[in-house]
Amino acid sequence: KKNGYIYYISTFDKLDFLTDHEEGFTSVLEMDNAAFTKGVRCNIKKAKQDNVIVKKLEDHDSWIQHDKIFEILLKEKNLPYNASARKRIIDTYYKYNNKNTLLYSAFYEEKMIASVILIYTQDYALYTSSVTLPEYYSMCGVPLILKVISDEEKSRFKRLDMGIGAEESNYPDMNPSIRNIVKFKKQFGTIKPVYLYAPGWFLKVRRDYYTISLFIQKIFRKI
Repeated sequence: KKNGYIYYISTFDKLDFLTDHEEGFTSVLEMDNAAFTKGVRCNIKKAKQDNVIVKKLEDHDSWIQHDKIFEILLKEKNLPYNASARKRIIDTYYKYNNKNTLLYSAFYEEKMIASVILIYTQDYALYTSSVTLPEYYSMCGVPLILKVISDEEKSRFKRLDMGIGAEESNYPDMNPSIRNIVKFKKQFGTIKPVYLYAPGWFLKVRRDYYTISLFIQKIFRKI
């Protein structure tokens, strides 16, 4: 919408009054989960058999725990962790918990092993942050989380934009790590062309995660 209201980060339609945009592709999870691949369905079944459970969480400590897993992942890859910047991000997420943000986490034997953060407004949601403890990758926490979200949040939003996508013809030219992310996301939905109204944001946020703190604060002020 115009005049101070939030507008979609990405949309399937070009909006004439928003001239600052880029064309690209995004991965979309339709909330009926009809596009889940056979592999994803098997992973979800495995997670349930392993007694992995998913919870929607609202307490501040859980948001902090999500970020602790994020910190572990960064250190594993020898990437810097900016504690003060991350605190601002988590505090902002928590401030709008269950208003414009959601936290879903997977637990095994009462331990948080995977977690997903969403930003949403109206009938649209953005997959913002996903983390899994390295030693629990095989437990398939994130696929089970996405299944639960698609079941429980149908009345809140109609689709979940999972961010960066690409056509298979572009795979050979992609950075291997980005290509793996795209392939992972494609298992849950479809790749669709979009107009990005935060130019370069989908890629930039994955190169420099801290930029999201400024972005979401700007969005929430408009709401």
